[in-house]
Amino acid sequence: MHSLAIVVAFLAAACYAPHPQPGSPCEHGCPSGLVCSPATDTCELAATDAGALDGVASDAIVDGAPVDATVDGWSGGHMIYTTSTTFVVPTGVTTITAKVWGGGGGGGGGKANKPADPAGVGGGGAFVQAKLVVVPGQTLTLVVGTGGGHGLDEDPTSAVTNPGGPGGAPGGGKGGDMVVSQAGGWVGPSGGGGGGYSAIVNGTNPVVVAGGGGGGGGDSSDTGEPFGGGGGESGLDGGGAVQAANGGRGASGSAGGAGGLGGVNGAAGASLVGAAGPTAIGNGRGAGGGGGGGYFGGGSGSSGNSSNTVGGGGGGSSYAVGMTAFDAGAGAAPGNPSDPDLGSAAHGGDRETSGGRGQIVISW
Repeated sequence: MHSLAIVVAFLAAACYAPHPQPGSPCEHGCPSGLVCSPATDTCELAATDAGALDGVASDAIVDGAPVDATVDGWSGGHMIYTTSTTFVVPTGVTTITAKVWGGGGGGGGGKANKPADPAGVGGGGAFVQAKLVVVPGQTLTLVVGTGGGHGLDEDPTSAVTNPGGPGGAPGGGKGGDMVVSQAGGWVGPSGGGGGGYSAIVNGTNPVVVAGGGGGGGGDSSDTGEPFGGGGGESGLDGGGAVQAANGGRGASGSAGGAGGLGGVNGAAGASLVGAAGPTAIGNGRGAGGGGGGGYFGGGSGSSGNSSNTVGGGGGGSSYAVGMTAFDAGAGAAPGNPSDPDLGSAAHGGDRETSGGRGQIVISW
């Protein structure tokens, strides 16, 4: 069984509603103040910069106090969270819809004398949507994962160490370091860190977890192939500069992803934690990316040592209770990339660029 038992007991309540509330199917029509969301085919509250639309107050508030939108006698709200905090269920609310994105993986470093060439990009964070039964006054902890830090380009100045990017919090694996064994040698590009997972927690029990993307590997091969795997219901595998096996494996719903195989093998992810990329020593060609954090963490990519066998980290897996939908990150793009609430969140980083933070959206 998972180290954090997912045993959640919510109290359910049923009430008569004369009109569709947020989350109801569009086929029944949407009342004033609601619009049909093409992403979910459900009626959702519409945000407006003007502050009022047909008598409905503007409801889109970022990291602030909720603003109720009253429509024909019932109230609703829509909150966007970009940092970790708590959410207290408002009076009269018995269900909420949560949209959660994990953090993106950081991009790896590239070849020093070819600044326009690609490096291993970080994987996009997973997307999870869940409908949760709640109790008025209940406090939920919202954990917004940070993006993985980026690796560094190859350094021709006889530096001793090229550190890998830090893993995103919580759970992202650190990117692999590059270390030269003697003075006078170039130090190769280091790996990007895996993205941190995002979660909604009831007490000590997570009820939603969205996996982070894997970090991109340091790439002196100029191919861009050691990319980080996207977070998903099951995380996606990282890519390899020479062969697919160099990439860390994506995590499943019951186990961490295996490490990539190469000059220095990557490590396996574990419960909630992505693996750190291995250190490459000597005339290294690049260091592996860290695994994304998640319900289970992704494996780290291999590092090259004297070969180009560098891999990106695997993506972290996701979990949710209740009515759910999952979408994995694809390349650097996060899951459900066209969602109007997403903005620039949860994207994987490009060459020497950190991954984007996760995000949580709650509506009722």
